[in-house]
Amino acid sequence: MKRFFIVLLAFVLAGSAAVYSDATPPKSHMSWNITGLVNGVESNVSCVGEPFTIRVINKNIKRPLDHVLIMVYYLNDYVNDKVGSLMTTYTGDIQFFPNASGTYELKMSRQDYFTEATYVKAVACSTPETTTLPATTTTEEPTTTEPPTTTSSTTTSSTTTTTIEATCSDGVQNQGEEGIDCGGPCKSCPSAGNFYPIVMGVSIVILVLAIVLFAMRRNKKAKPELVSKDDHPKHRKKHKEK
Repeated sequence: MKRFFIVLLAFVLAGSAAVYSDATPPKSHMSWNITGLVNGVESNVSCVGEPFTIRVINKNIKRPLDHVLIMVYYLNDYVNDKVGSLMTTYTGDIQFFPNASGTYELKMSRQDYFTEATYVKAVACSTPETTTLPATTTTEEPTTTEPPTTTSSTTTSSTTTTTIEATCSDGVQNQGEEGIDCGGPCKSCPSAGNFYPIVMGVSIVILVLAIVLFAMRRNKKAKPELVSKDDHPKHRKKHKEK
């Protein structure tokens, strides 16, 4: 009986330890591929107003990662200015349009993944100019040459920055949340670790019941057997004398 209760207690403690260990799964790493455009040609940098195409994947299984929050910062000599935030689609892709030349920091974060950072550079690209050669006309009169005319084209680019307002239903861990849309300013997160005190309490109750049952069984064995009045030694002696 004692061995049974010891095995039962060990089983309960092992189960509670397993539940507690499952509460914090290991984190994974992200990988990314960033391509810029210089006058329509792919490059590792991008012209101001032309997009960087960002693709984020799982580093181990090479699977595209959606709902990756990308915070964009513009780096200058004094402080990092936050430009905006982006979020990858189900294909793991998103585009970022730089609005000034310089270096940008991209910080990528997602639940159950390590926060990663990388840097991209935007440059001011000159617009190609188109020159019209002078036209020459030959007649009997002296040759006249028209002055050259130069036509330059200017391209106006617009920068689109996607800003996502942090809420408790945006599917992203932000605004001080402990998990995705839970914890912090949102409702508390359902974590397996919250059951650990309950499991321990149940274990203690089972242990106490086991001790009580063991004590009751031991007292039952030690209790003397009742002897009938006729079987008592004094009564036997009286019967013999009669």
